[in-house]
Amino acid sequence: MTSTKCKVNEKVCEQLYSTEEIIKYYLGIENISNYKVQNILFKSDGSMDITLSLKGRRGRCPCCGKSSYRRHSTYVRRIRDIPFGEKLVTIIAVVSKYKCTTPDCHRRIFCEGLPFLAGRYARFSLRMNRLIVEQSLDCSSRDASKHLKQMHSKVSPSTCLRRLYPLGDEPSVACGSTYVGIDDFAFSKGKVYMSVVTDLFSHDVVAVIPCRSGRELDRWLMKNPQIEVVT
Repeated sequence: MTSTKCKVNEKVCEQLYSTEEIIKYYLGIENISNYKVQNILFKSDGSMDITLSLKGRRGRCPCCGKSSYRRHSTYVRRIRDIPFGEKLVTIIAVVSKYKCTTPDCHRRIFCEGLPFLAGRYARFSLRMNRLIVEQSLDCSSRDASKHLKQMHSKVSPSTCLRRLYPLGDEPSVACGSTYVGIDDFAFSKGKVYMSVVTDLFSHDVVAVIPCRSGRELDRWLMKNPQIEVVT
């Protein structure tokens, strides 16, 4: 248990928080009743494992949308999360598989997801993935890996580069910048290149174009007629 003191109307109030409540708050699931923290393990190498599972005895099929109570089996997912202080954090999620009972559904067995924690097949949590993308967009993949290591998150330069790959598949939407800079970077060194557009004043990334050809760039500029200066 952890004690927290606060002063309200000249009175000192003391509130106790359990370790499970603190970990739920750290994970960002303090207001989500679907998760249950089963175990918290502090290792001798300075890392921490948090074992959790989803509450409930049913799952919803992603194809037909029907609920099923027929549990097939369980398996374990290991997900890297942002550090807890100076400790590397691994979320060990116990995930269930269910049998779909709808006769017309082509999916016979499906897995339950991890809402607000990680995407499907993901090895990084949602917020860890956002942290890697933010660092990788601001600098090179090698520098991003060094910065993340200083933040007690071990991520290789190749992983930092791979986190940017899905950005090229997203459609480039209109932006509000009027002064932009355009440069290319290696999607696959020596083979495939992409273009990044940044705001010259805020230095924020405005768009990622999945190639560096003039035709695709002209199309993006036509969607953003407010741009006055391009460097």
